[in-house]
Amino acid sequence: MAVFEEKVENPINKRKLNNDNGLLVKEAISFAQRGKTIAACEAGCLGYVIQRAMEKAKIPCYVLPASKVVKKCGDRIKTDKPDARLIGRELRSGSIRPISVPDEANEVTRDLSGLFK
Repeated sequence: MAVFEEKVENPINKRKLNNDNGLLVKEAISFAQRGKTIAACEAGCLGYVIQRAMEKAKIPCYVLPASKVVKKCGDRIKTDKPDARLIGRELRSGSIRPISVPDEANEVTRDLSGLFK
Protein backbone atom coordinates (compact mmCIF):
# COMPACT_ATOMS: atom_id res chain seq x y z
CA MET A 1 0.00 0.00 0.00
CA ALA A 2 1.34 3.41 -0.95
CA VAL A 3 -0.46 6.62 0.00
CA PHE A 4 0.12 9.85 -1.89
CA GLU A 5 -1.00 13.36 -1.12
CA GLU A 6 -2.48 15.16 -4.10
CA LYS A 7 0.59 17.10 -5.27
CA VAL A 8 3.47 15.25 -3.62
CA GLU A 9 5.76 13.10 -5.78
CA ASN A 10 6.65 10.43 -3.20
CA PRO A 11 4.29 8.43 -1.02
CA ILE A 12 3.65 9.76 2.48
CA ASN A 13 2.90 6.28 3.79
CA LYS A 14 4.11 2.84 2.70
CA ARG A 15 2.99 -0.35 4.36
CA LYS A 16 2.81 -4.04 3.49
CA LEU A 17 -0.56 -5.57 4.38
CA ASN A 18 0.02 -9.24 3.49
CA ASN A 19 -3.12 -9.77 1.36
CA ASP A 20 -5.47 -8.87 4.21
CA ASN A 21 -8.45 -7.24 2.50
CA GLY A 22 -10.09 -6.30 5.80
CA LEU A 23 -6.98 -4.46 6.95
CA LEU A 24 -6.58 -2.81 3.54
CA VAL A 25 -10.14 -1.47 3.68
CA LYS A 26 -9.67 -0.35 7.29
CA GLU A 27 -6.52 1.59 6.32
CA ALA A 28 -8.28 3.17 3.34
CA ILE A 29 -11.21 4.22 5.54
CA SER A 30 -8.79 5.88 7.96
CA PHE A 31 -7.35 7.95 5.09
CA ALA A 32 -10.84 8.69 3.74
CA GLN A 33 -11.73 10.27 7.08
CA ARG A 34 -8.88 12.77 6.51
CA GLY A 35 -9.81 13.70 2.95
CA LYS A 36 -10.60 12.53 -0.55
CA THR A 37 -9.40 8.97 -1.04
CA ILE A 38 -9.25 6.95 -4.24
CA ALA A 39 -7.78 3.45 -4.43
CA ALA A 40 -6.36 1.40 -7.28
CA CYS A 41 -5.05 -2.12 -7.65
CA GLU A 42 -3.50 -4.16 -10.39
CA ALA A 43 -5.71 -6.61 -12.24
CA GLY A 44 -5.00 -10.14 -11.13
CA CYS A 45 -6.37 -12.93 -9.01
CA LEU A 46 -7.46 -10.53 -6.22
CA GLY A 47 -8.11 -7.36 -8.21
CA TYR A 48 -11.87 -7.68 -8.32
CA VAL A 49 -12.08 -8.83 -4.69
CA ILE A 50 -10.19 -5.75 -3.50
CA GLN A 51 -12.22 -3.45 -5.74
CA ARG A 52 -15.52 -4.84 -4.47
CA ALA A 53 -14.43 -4.59 -0.82
CA MET A 54 -13.43 -0.94 -1.33
CA GLU A 55 -16.65 -0.07 -3.16
CA LYS A 56 -18.65 -1.69 -0.35
CA ALA A 57 -16.83 0.65 2.05
CA LYS A 58 -17.77 3.59 -0.24
CA ILE A 59 -14.18 4.14 -1.41
CA PRO A 60 -13.76 4.47 -5.19
CA CYS A 61 -11.34 1.82 -6.42
CA TYR A 62 -10.02 1.28 -9.92
CA VAL A 63 -8.55 -1.92 -11.32
CA LEU A 64 -5.64 -1.17 -13.63
CA PRO A 65 -4.42 -3.57 -16.33
CA ALA A 66 -1.09 -5.01 -15.19
CA SER A 67 0.32 -4.86 -18.71
CA LYS A 68 -0.19 -1.09 -18.87
CA VAL A 69 1.52 -0.14 -15.59
CA VAL A 70 4.74 1.51 -16.76
CA LYS A 71 7.92 -0.13 -15.53
CA LYS A 72 11.54 0.76 -16.16
CA CYS A 73 13.12 -0.96 -19.14
CA GLY A 74 14.67 -4.25 -18.02
CA ASP A 75 12.90 -4.17 -14.62
CA ARG A 76 11.60 -7.73 -14.34
CA ILE A 77 11.53 -8.04 -10.56
CA LYS A 78 7.97 -7.93 -9.25
CA THR A 79 7.78 -6.56 -5.73
CA ASP A 80 4.93 -5.03 -3.79
CA LYS A 81 6.49 -1.71 -2.70
CA PRO A 82 7.64 -0.50 -6.14
CA ASP A 83 4.39 -1.75 -7.69
CA ALA A 84 2.32 0.16 -5.12
CA ARG A 85 4.24 3.37 -5.89
CA LEU A 86 3.85 2.85 -9.65
CA ILE A 87 0.12 2.18 -9.37
CA GLY A 88 -0.33 5.28 -7.18
CA ARG A 89 1.53 7.45 -9.66
CA GLU A 90 -0.41 6.03 -12.61
CA LEU A 91 -3.71 6.64 -10.84
CA ARG A 92 -2.81 10.19 -9.91
CA SER A 93 -1.51 11.11 -13.38
CA GLY A 94 -4.55 9.62 -15.13
CA SER A 95 -2.24 8.11 -17.74
CA ILE A 96 -3.81 4.67 -17.59
CA ARG A 97 -7.42 3.71 -18.16
CA PRO A 98 -8.97 1.33 -15.62
CA ILE A 99 -10.61 -1.87 -16.78
CA SER A 100 -14.29 -2.61 -16.43
CA VAL A 101 -15.09 -4.76 -13.41
CA PRO A 102 -17.85 -7.32 -14.00
CA ASP A 103 -20.40 -7.98 -11.32
CA GLU A 104 -19.99 -11.30 -9.50
CA ALA A 105 -22.60 -13.15 -11.58
CA ASN A 106 -20.99 -12.08 -14.86
CA GLU A 107 -17.55 -12.96 -13.54
CA VAL A 108 -18.68 -16.50 -12.72
CA THR A 109 -20.27 -16.86 -16.16
CA ARG A 110 -17.09 -15.61 -17.83
CA ASP A 111 -14.91 -17.98 -15.79
CA LEU A 112 -17.15 -20.94 -16.63
CA SER A 113 -17.27 -20.11 -20.32
CA GLY A 114 -13.47 -19.98 -20.33
CA LEU A 115 -13.38 -23.60 -19.20
CA PHE A 116 -15.08 -24.74 -22.40
CA LYS A 117 -12.70 -23.10 -24.87
